[in-house]
Amino acid sequence: LKAGAAYVPLDPVYPVERLEFMAADAGVVAVVSSVSVDERVRGAMPAPVVLVDDLLAGDVPAGDVLVDDVEEVGGPGGVGPGSAAYVIYTSGSTGRPKGVVVSHGNAVGLLRSAGRELGCGRGDV
Repeated sequence: LKAGAAYVPLDPVYPVERLEFMAADAGVVAVVSSVSVDERVRGAMPAPVVLVDDLLAGDVPAGDVLVDDVEEVGGPGGVGPGSAAYVIYTSGSTGRPKGVVVSHGNAVGLLRSAGRELGCGRGDV
């Protein structure tokens, strides 16, 4: 997120066609997963699939799966409140999922609002 890239949550239990559409529609450049991904899903992804455990163990150099020029992703002005934080997909009433881009500013607003409603403060973890 600090580099200017947005994340797209992809649930591996979704049908392969849905995952394929979402990843292609969002322009995914890397898929990072904490669980082993079924070969059907891996084959449908338009980008490399890397396991977090492999990255942490040093089995896969991070540079092998990340964008070559981070400045292009984040843009010359860096990340601001209007920059995309994540893309969440709706169920798709038309039969096709629809991506909604959530900005950093909107994500912060959501967290602040939830914190107020739940009575969370700076000292809460």
